[in-house]
Amino acid sequence: MSEENVEVVRRAFEAWNANVRRGGNLSRKALAEIALEFFDRGVELEWPDGQFMPDLPAHVHGIPAVAGFWEQMFGAYDDLRLTLLECTEAPDDRVFTLTRQSGRGRESGVPIEAHLFQVMTIQEGVISRLQIFRHRAEALDAAGLSQQLMSEENVDRVRAFYEAFNRRDFDQMVNYAHPDFEIRPLPALVAMTGERQVKGYEEAKRFWTSFFEGFDEIRIDPKEIVEEGDMVVAELRWTGHGRGGIEVNQFHTDLWFFRDGRIAWVEGFATKAEALEAAGLSE
Repeated sequence: MSEENVEVVRRAFEAWNANVRRGGNLSRKALAEIALEFFDRGVELEWPDGQFMPDLPAHVHGIPAVAGFWEQMFGAYDDLRLTLLECTEAPDDRVFTLTRQSGRGRESGVPIEAHLFQVMTIQEGVISRLQIFRHRAEALDAAGLSQQLMSEENVDRVRAFYEAFNRRDFDQMVNYAHPDFEIRPLPALVAMTGERQVKGYEEAKRFWTSFFEGFDEIRIDPKEIVEEGDMVVAELRWTGHGRGGIEVNQFHTDLWFFRDGRIAWVEGFATKAEALEAAGLSE
């Protein structure tokens, strides 16, 4: 399989976000215009989860109906951006993706965030079928990837990150990161550093420098690191002493996303259950 199908999917997401950046709306007409460039006229969209957003139809056919589905699904939000966290080729001209939807409620202004998995079938350079799932296992099965053997490379890279962290070696911490990689810190670290989102090398360096200044000694010891496709779930223990001698002995879980073998995104969670839920997995 070539990378052409993955590129089609990437360009479709870029077109969506470009429309949002230009101040574009999510009307049915605007959505149909985006779809016309990347979707087959007879595209099939399937939404098999009848419990989550039950008012959405389980199946629609054709670009006007797909645009209407999106309008119904996303119309209550402003500035809705789609971040492509995973994009993996699958058998039979399919592409498996994980996306993060982030924006604000149109009426309330409250920030929203959700993760969805998609399986797209590409034919003659356009998307002919789109399946949307809430859970990773269902999406992997639909993509024909559920039995795919995964390597330990990403696990090794996550271990290398924590080893570099314990040495306070910033250059090695970002050695396997994309230039635009993103950190979404654990809430406790947000309270400490004031940073809710960190993007790119320079911001990451400032973030970790500020973090280390709060401790006389701090280290991370992984309890368990598990790979799931392009994701890694790392259950961790923090130990050390803060400034003034306050003892640190805490647990949390990091969720890592990889793209093309490099770190694309990492997010911290207070519990393993929260990280697994965000990843569409279960214990």
